[in-house]
Amino acid sequence: MTTDQPRETEFGELLVKIIKKPYIPVSKEVLVHPSPTPNKPGQPHRLRQSKLSNHAYAEAREKWTKIIAERNLYPDSHGLSYDMFMKMLRDLYGCDDVRDPEMPITREAVNHLVHTGNPGIKSKAAATVQDYNLQFICCFTQEHSFAELKAVGEKVLAEYHNQKRTAKAVEPVKLSLDFSLHQNNIPREDLYMSHKDKITDDKESANNLRSLIYNKIQEKGSHYFLRSNIPLEEIFTLIADENPKFSKETLVYLPELLDISLEEFILLLTKDTDNPSAGF
Repeated sequence: MTTDQPRETEFGELLVKIIKKPYIPVSKEVLVHPSPTPNKPGQPHRLRQSKLSNHAYAEAREKWTKIIAERNLYPDSHGLSYDMFMKMLRDLYGCDDVRDPEMPITREAVNHLVHTGNPGIKSKAAATVQDYNLQFICCFTQEHSFAELKAVGEKVLAEYHNQKRTAKAVEPVKLSLDFSLHQNNIPREDLYMSHKDKITDDKESANNLRSLIYNKIQEKGSHYFLRSNIPLEEIFTLIADENPKFSKETLVYLPELLDISLEEFILLLTKDTDNPSAGF
C-alpha cells in the first residue's frame, strides 16, 4: 500500500490485510461475486465466476500464490498493493485488462469498500456496508467469515454516523478588523464606514475591502502603499470603481499592508457587496 493512504478504520484494516495477503481458493467454483455491478446497456456482463478452464485457473493460482508468498516474506513486508490485487483478479478471471468491463469488481469499488465509514478520507465515505462486494472479498480469506467482517463494518458505520451527529459546527472566521470612525455622540468603537462611504454601526456590512483601504489611507496616508510598488492609481480605483480590477502584485501585497491574514483577505474579496466577482 502507498504511504499516502489515510489511516484505516478497524474494518478497513481487516480488508487491507486480506488484500495484502489473499488466500486464493483452490477451486474456481468457490471464487464467486454474488452480484456484480449492474451493467450499462451495450456493455459486456461482468463475470460472476472465472471464465478460465480448470487447468488455466490452477496455473494462474499457482503463479499468484508464489507472488503473494514473495511479497509477504517478512512481518513488515508490503504484501500486494491495490494494483497487484486487481492484476491477480484479472488473471484469475481470464480478463485482458484490469479495466476490462468483464472484471467482477473495479479498483474504485475495492477502495470504496475499504474506506467504509472512514471520516479521514477526502472523498465521501461509503455510508453502508456493500454486502455483495464484501462477500466477494471474503472469498480470499480463511480467517474471517462474512458475518464477522460485516459486524465490524456495521460497528464502524455506527461510530461514523454518531460522530457526524455530534460534531460541532465549524464556526465562521471572525474578522479582526476595525473600521471605527467618530461621529456625534456615538462611541467611536461602534461606528464603521460602509462600502458606499456611509457611516454605519453595522460592522458586518462594513467588513469589505474598499472601506478597509480607505481607512488605512486615512490612518497612514496615500504614500503608505508605495512601499510595495502598488500604483496609487490602482488603489484609488479599488475604492472608487464598482468593478475594480486587481493586478497580481496588488493581490500579493495588500493583505500585509492592510494588516490582515490571507484568510481574512480572501473573505473580503468574496464578500464585495457591489460585485461578488469583482477583479476576476
